[in-house]
Amino acid sequence: MLIAVKAASINPIDYKIVEGKLKDMLSLNLPFSIGYDLSGVVVEKGSDVLNFEIGDEVYARIPQHQMGIVAAQATVRTDEAAKIPVSISPDHRSRILTLA
Repeated sequence: MLIAVKAASINPIDYKIVEGKLKDMLSLNLPFSIGYDLSGVVVEKGSDVLNFEIGDEVYARIPQHQMGIVAAQATVRTDEAAKIPVSISPDHRSRILTLA
């Protein structure tokens, strides 16, 4: 799925990568983008994606080898994402989608 990223988090591993503290553990080709966690909206999906629809609000955690969701859009597999529950109030949904 292609997700329009509305919010992304920066975690301790992200700033340690930026500071070069994990260079012996990770081999990264520069330039690269950081980030593993996102929330956003599905804007495109493959024909085999059955449990998500365009317009669904989702959150996701991608695997380390796919790092780089601090971006306008990100590709996410369906097993890495979940719909933001409709039972969450509009105010809280807004906070999830903006990390406010």
